[in-house]
Amino acid sequence: MHAEEEIFMGIETETAIKAAESLADWSKWVVTLQTAAIAAVPYILGTGEDKKIAWQNFDYSLKISLCFYLVSILAGTIVLGNVPIALTKLANGQNTRFNVHDEEANPFGWLGAKVWHFSGIEHFFFFAGTIMLIIHLWNKN
Repeated sequence: MHAEEEIFMGIETETAIKAAESLADWSKWVVTLQTAAIAAVPYILGTGEDKKIAWQNFDYSLKISLCFYLVSILAGTIVLGNVPIALTKLANGQNTRFNVHDEEANPFGWLGAKVWHFSGIEHFFFFAGTIMLIIHLWNKN
């Protein structure tokens, strides 16, 4: 058995529960931050006549940023939806560990999708959306 397998195989249920709860907390934070960024778009674009002009000249970097944030929020929602399932399995003794690499992402388990796929998508699009938002703000000034 490889060292990496021993690490995952030796995780106690209590540690696995903490890992699942930490993943949920982090996903909640990321989704909340992105929702706030989307809600701030009207303020980013300006007010009054400036706002009309800004909406007409809606910058591609801001459009891309919003799309990336929406994809990340969707992936984060899937991750958050799977944590209670994992916690229930751990509490009932059906699983003795929580490993995002093994945990199937319901309702996408039939695709072979795992929780870590959606966690990776969530983080990638969060950072990509943030970079695009920074580019928009940089070009605005």
